[in-house]
Amino acid sequence: MRQTKPLEPLPQRRRRRQPEPLVPRGWIIGGTLLGLGLVVGAVWLLVALLFGGPKVAAPVQQKVAAAPVQWRGPVPGEVAERFVSAGSHEERLQWVRHPDRVGAAMEEFFSNGPGAREKVIRTEALIEVASGGMLFQEFRAELDNGKSRLLCISIDPAGAKVDFGCYAMRGTAVWGDLLSGKLESAEDLRVVIQPGSYYLRGFSDEHSWRHYSLSDHRATALGLPEGVDFYVARNSPAADLLQSASNGSAFRAMISVRSVDGSGQHRQFEITAVKTLGWVEPD
Repeated sequence: MRQTKPLEPLPQRRRRRQPEPLVPRGWIIGGTLLGLGLVVGAVWLLVALLFGGPKVAAPVQQKVAAAPVQWRGPVPGEVAERFVSAGSHEERLQWVRHPDRVGAAMEEFFSNGPGAREKVIRTEALIEVASGGMLFQEFRAELDNGKSRLLCISIDPAGAKVDFGCYAMRGTAVWGDLLSGKLESAEDLRVVIQPGSYYLRGFSDEHSWRHYSLSDHRATALGLPEGVDFYVARNSPAADLLQSASNGSAFRAMISVRSVDGSGQHRQFEITAVKTLGWVEPD
């Protein structure tokens, strides 16, 4: 019987050693993360361009506290009370602007004029206004006859003062002289006017004139006449200034006027100049 030779085990194959990567493994991971970051950044940028991106709060600006204002004398509210309660011309004179300029007129106003017959029952603070490069606090002085006067007091740390011309509605002409025809013109009139659309007689051409009238409800309260009409040439500087102040409502102004061919007898006047918007006389 033929004996078979036992099978010899096959020789084992040696595994070949894999070569080390040329790039370290840590760099590969880092590059992958960097690539992902670039993708995320590109997506964020696309969203920002399409939808405006996230809102970034503006840097907060710190406010620097202003130095406290050092007043010399009473503040405007106290000046208003001292002026209306003054018992003599000398006492009243120390609370007005330009006392050397308005002193004589103020003494006449409170001795023989309307101020001698009026009594202020209370004052009410209104608003702050700018005029002639200065700030003023407005007050309403209510009178015992149901009317009122306007108190304008300068907001001036060096000394708050009353504008007497504003309080007395002082002008260079008396309304009665203008309306009767005794005077043909006036350089300074303090009025409350509002835009209108009344064109008649010598002012019938609305392409040449712009119409303003005394404000009915405020004229009565301030002692101004009613039913007076004013016209300003549309191509004049005065027209531009008045238009800039008007938004359809009444406003105060100091104006120069004249009667044209007897128009004053019909209570119609041409506005030849605008001294200022408001009733505070410019320095």
